[in-house]
Amino acid sequence: MMTSKMSNQSSDFTGVVNKDDIFIAVLGLAGSGKSSFITECTSQDATIGHGLASCTTTVSLYSYDHVDRIGKKCKVHLIDTPGFDDLERSDVEILQEVMFWLSYAYDNGFFLNGIVYLQSIAAPRWTAASQRSLEIFKALCGAQNYKSVVLATTFWDTIAEGDDEAQERYKSLVDVHWKDLKKAGSHIQPASYGYSWATLLIDRIVSKGTKHVLQVQSEMQIPGANLRDTTAGQTAGELWRLDDDRKEGVLDLDQTREQLLTHWSRKVQDDMTALTQQIEALRNQIGGNEQQQYRIMSPPPPYSHLGKGSEREQEEEKRLLRQKAKDLDRVKQVKLASYGMYVNTAAMVFGGTAAAVAVLSLLACNVM
Repeated sequence: MMTSKMSNQSSDFTGVVNKDDIFIAVLGLAGSGKSSFITECTSQDATIGHGLASCTTTVSLYSYDHVDRIGKKCKVHLIDTPGFDDLERSDVEILQEVMFWLSYAYDNGFFLNGIVYLQSIAAPRWTAASQRSLEIFKALCGAQNYKSVVLATTFWDTIAEGDDEAQERYKSLVDVHWKDLKKAGSHIQPASYGYSWATLLIDRIVSKGTKHVLQVQSEMQIPGANLRDTTAGQTAGELWRLDDDRKEGVLDLDQTREQLLTHWSRKVQDDMTALTQQIEALRNQIGGNEQQQYRIMSPPPPYSHLGKGSEREQEEEKRLLRQKAKDLDRVKQVKLASYGMYVNTAAMVFGGTAAAVAVLSLLACNVM
């Protein structure tokens, strides 16, 4: 593990990602409240409505100027990760993307200051999915990094006062499931929704002022290593073999580091192209762009009837289209912020290192 004190150099808060900024990964099972936590911290809506997929289906980066309890200001970047047991994506695909992000972060000198791991206290029982998620999380981190972890229980606002079952679930988390994490220095915090509790968790990580290399990041640097060679890959493989719905994913752990980076870099480029086309198609549909460059959108736009009905109905449909375009643009910017911090990826997406550097100065923190 690498642990170093942060530089005392102050940030100019221009929106450029700086290696001395604070980077905090937010992990947890799907539905554990990651997006709500990030929204509380950043005042940026980390969930996208209007029928669009949530940003949390991919690794996304949200940034803001954090002010601690003594008034000190710093730039914080929260990395929102997709949770395992997601209905939209397989666990192996999620693990691959998290590993891709962590590998590129390591290659380009961006290291985490800490990790927030969320668990819903409203979940009626500890499930096999809960156990899988926790075991893979621990394998990604490595026991030497447990002290950089904040474990928080969410959805206490949905629990009735005096609910003994919820208290028993919390006690079981602390005394059984999180016992080794707690013993190794992880901080455990029952949390309610609101800006104060969210920033309290961030303060705890910021105040330590240390950077960490996760176990999986070190393991992926070994020449010729593939996902199966890492502790996280081995742990996932052992767990998935016991599950009929996941055992096929074990074969995908044979990807080498180079294959992983190539595949996901190409996917980033494809995502950017698809989002750009969808945004332009929406703008063209509402008359925002007279040059009809992009006429293909998936799924097909359900608004070919625009122009019919009353004027009020037309205006409402246009308003909804504008909102969809804005939401898609936010998805694109969040993805760019997540991957654009790595010049290699940005150069690939935007065509050359010079273009990438120019884009980096516009991204990172100024998400719509």
